[in-house]
Amino acid sequence: LVFHAHYAGPAGMLPIFLIGALVFLVSSQVLSKKRVGMRSILPVATISIAALLFYKYAPLLNELTGSKIASPAAPLAISFFTFEFIHLLIERRKNSIREPISLLNFALFTLFFPSLAAGPVKRYDHFVSQLKNVSAPNWNEASMALGRIFLGYFQKFALADALAADLPINAIHWEGSISLLALMQGFRIYMDFSGYSNIAIGLGLLFRIKLPENFSFPYFSTNISEFWRRWHMSLSSWIRDYVYILLGGNRSGKIRTIFNLTLAMVVCGLWHGAAIHFVLWGLLHGIALVIHRLWTKQSLIQFPSWVSWGLTFSFVQLSWLIFFHDFDQVQWLLENREWF
Repeated sequence: LVFHAHYAGPAGMLPIFLIGALVFLVSSQVLSKKRVGMRSILPVATISIAALLFYKYAPLLNELTGSKIASPAAPLAISFFTFEFIHLLIERRKNSIREPISLLNFALFTLFFPSLAAGPVKRYDHFVSQLKNVSAPNWNEASMALGRIFLGYFQKFALADALAADLPINAIHWEGSISLLALMQGFRIYMDFSGYSNIAIGLGLLFRIKLPENFSFPYFSTNISEFWRRWHMSLSSWIRDYVYILLGGNRSGKIRTIFNLTLAMVVCGLWHGAAIHFVLWGLLHGIALVIHRLWTKQSLIQFPSWVSWGLTFSFVQLSWLIFFHDFDQVQWLLENREWF
């Protein structure tokens, strides 16, 4: 609570507490042990998503529609709160979470400070099951946790932040090659987010709470599907379970599968920020996943692993240009800078 109050302030805490109260009420009191319909969670889920859209995506809606929706600054980590609330409601409805949800367990799950600001995205049953055995870590556990924290700080501050200081906010100011900028942006975002995840996971381990892993050497992937099984794993698994599978996954024919896969990645892009270039980045990865899926299903040419790795690595790195820069800036780079 102190952590949340310090960084979010009263205006940032109030929406989260109000939505959290509704989620707790529905998940603990309204939902019975029997499997129930979507109508039981739909109102609260809609409120959670509407709050996210209002606070985080009003500027994008204004840009697309020409409207003038005024919204205050987004509450701290509202995306993470919303995703974890939706997860809890859906799993409770499916009766995957069988034990009664107490106010204390719900509060600890919601406000566990190491993961509060930027994840990893937690799963309720996995988190709460660990609360039964919480105790002080022994020396070996504490030293491993501290080592993970220090590694994260080194990645975040010594590497990512130092590199960010040399990278332009506007690509027009870049003097080097396109490929060098893409590589530096890719290295920067990996070290930044992987570093933060290591800090959060290490802090959790000091309480003997194991948070989900977020990265597993993603840049060694030999195809785009494998990349998304290794990159920001707590988010990609959430998108898979609560967007792709909820839409029908691959159970409704080829066209519907392509649509579901593409839409899931567009949602992933939007999750990162309220801007068109994030949507384009997600769409680009969605198209790449569709191509890989069709290529695999048709049993077309199988490249050597080193070729597959090179193609995947090159695609991922170049796509970071769209992630970090507006489409106009990327177009300017292509017209005015050399590839190598």
